[in-house]
Amino acid sequence: MRALFLPRASAVIVVAVAALGSVGGAWAQSLTTTYAQNNSQNGNIFDVVALDTITIESFDVNPAASGTYTIEVYYLEGSGDAYVYNHSAWNYIGSAVATGTPDSPMHVNLDIDITMGAGETYSFYVTTDGGTDYLGYTTDLGAVGDVAAQDGYLQILDGYGVQYPNVGAYSPRTWNGTIHYSVVACTDADGDGYDDDACGGTDCDDTDPLISPAATEVACDHVDNDCDGDLHDEEVDDDGDGFDECDGDCDDGAWEINPLADEDCDVVDNDCEGDVDDDDAEFPDADGDGVGACTDCDDADGANYPGNAEVCDGGDNDCDGLVDGDD
Repeated sequence: MRALFLPRASAVIVVAVAALGSVGGAWAQSLTTTYAQNNSQNGNIFDVVALDTITIESFDVNPAASGTYTIEVYYLEGSGDAYVYNHSAWNYIGSAVATGTPDSPMHVNLDIDITMGAGETYSFYVTTDGGTDYLGYTTDLGAVGDVAAQDGYLQILDGYGVQYPNVGAYSPRTWNGTIHYSVVACTDADGDGYDDDACGGTDCDDTDPLISPAATEVACDHVDNDCDGDLHDEEVDDDGDGFDECDGDCDDGAWEINPLADEDCDVVDNDCEGDVDDDDAEFPDADGDGVGACTDCDDADGANYPGNAEVCDGGDNDCDGLVDGDD
């Protein structure tokens, strides 16, 4: 049983579905609202919700009068409610010339070719090129966003009658027409028992059998092995210094400590080399007295270093801050 996504309740749902056969691993389908027009305008804006991964292929529309029409088609990712009056916001797909009669399908020979993932919403603006060329639609007693038609793969929602080009709008209106679409067969290409997430499955990399929801997260490969949307904890840069634990950050809770930091005389391994202060190569024992520069008060004189005996020579031989008689 496939769960259907219902954005808002609808008083009337009109469903007409035709299976047109299998083509290359995809099934050609059609979903119709109605062809019982009682109103008209240049075109319509309406949302479509995918319940499975589908490809929108083409449209049929309902001409308000017999004749030949130039039909333009536009789209937006997401709902078009906020862009009914904003013509520049819409993505132009193309136009086609069509001939038809009222209350019967007039096919628009235009390849839409838009793929929608399960749960995604797209908005379509199907219109003539203006003037007195009108498309028929139905004035609805419900609300914008009510479900006008649905099957197991998509929903067509009530929307707007629109004066071309987005200069006037009337709602709620049910678009009269048919959406032709295909459903791509979901596959498990890598044979790990999980279908590709691109077609509604849960495998985030269907080319690698070692990556699936059943896999164990591996440290330091920077791959989401178990497809949960997260990397291994050691692959996360918690302190934002550009290094994670796998990159050699020896303290990923302190941004000032990382492999590119300078070593300081602070009893901390600042540069993550494994050495602290005097033991680090940045603080060599320049005078050869066995004490590094962090601790030696005069690393240019081998006679001065902590622990040495103080002598009367004008120097702080034991590095206690006192000289000769003051020591």
